[in-house]
Amino acid sequence: MDFALQSPLITTMVRRYPDLLYQSLPLSGYRTFVYGPVCINRQSRGQGVLEGLFNAMLQTLKGRYDVGVAFVSELNPRSLHAHQNKLGMKIIDEFEFNGRKYWTLVFDVKSKGRKRKKP
Repeated sequence: MDFALQSPLITTMVRRYPDLLYQSLPLSGYRTFVYGPVCINRQSRGQGVLEGLFNAMLQTLKGRYDVGVAFVSELNPRSLHAHQNKLGMKIIDEFEFNGRKYWTLVFDVKSKGRKRKKP
């Protein structure tokens, strides 16, 4: 997490953890990591690449963290859609940084991964 805090945007998000609830507990009470960003080549989109990467990450980090945390800009509705609908992340906060709105999304690392949709 120390590396991630070198980013002022991430620091802004992380400072809000004590006030953000996930499953009835403050986000600061969990072992967390910051997920992302992810960029999928245009020709590879819709083929399950994002879900595959995400599931591999979950398997690798299971037991080390409780919750993953991501942020998405209001300027990127495609990313928000992918993270909510394909990966099952939940929005728990909205914050502003440098005049732009961002959403904080969370996901449980203990889950067995997300079902991959067929292309």
